Amino acid sequence: MVWEIRKVLEVPDLPIDATAVRVPALRSHAESISIKFTQPVTSLADARTLLAADVNVELCDDTTSNLYPMPVTSTYKHAVEVGRIRHSLVHGEQGLNLFISGDQLLRGAALNAYEIYQLIYQQQPVAA
Repeated sequence: MVWEIRKVLEVPDLPIDATAVRVPALRSHAESISIKFTQPVTSLADARTLLAADVNVELCDDTTSNLYPMPVTSTYKHAVEVGRIRHSLVHGEQGLNLFISGDQLLRGAALNAYEIYQLIYQQQPVAA
């Protein structure tokens, strides 16, 4: 997509980030996420290790074995599948692109808000 759009528009250095997928969806959603950091992310292996260490993440990132996040495989899981991890074509090493998929009934906004509340509450000093 990136190279075709640049060719059609005749703008060879047009900054574009894109992920193209076809997803069969029962009750899970999928998203393509681009993140820009203030510092370079020089090691994709380190990024994968950090993501895989989170109990709410299932790393699905081996495109040579056709292993990547999909709504059909993330359904009925509490963890969110994360994969297709790569540097951004627009932001270079300061950017990461991820593809994620998660069951919207098990891993939705309400559960996320509750878990964030728990993290914040646990970090607060207990009043005497």
